Amino acid sequence: MGADHNISKRTSFYARAGYMKNNGLATTTWPGLTAIGPGEKQTLVGVGVSHRF
Repeated sequence: MGADHNISKRTSFYARAGYMKNNGLATTTWPGLTAIGPGEKQTLVGVGVSHRF
């Protein structure tokens, strides 16, 4: 899930969020994070500013 909000022609704020739960024997994780075990869950949230030159 995510949202962008333009504050000028070339600058914007952004926010992203995600949720993941491993079912069964799955050990999936978000890229760049340590793998989690079966039945565990992760929440990922990010916010930032983007400016295009």
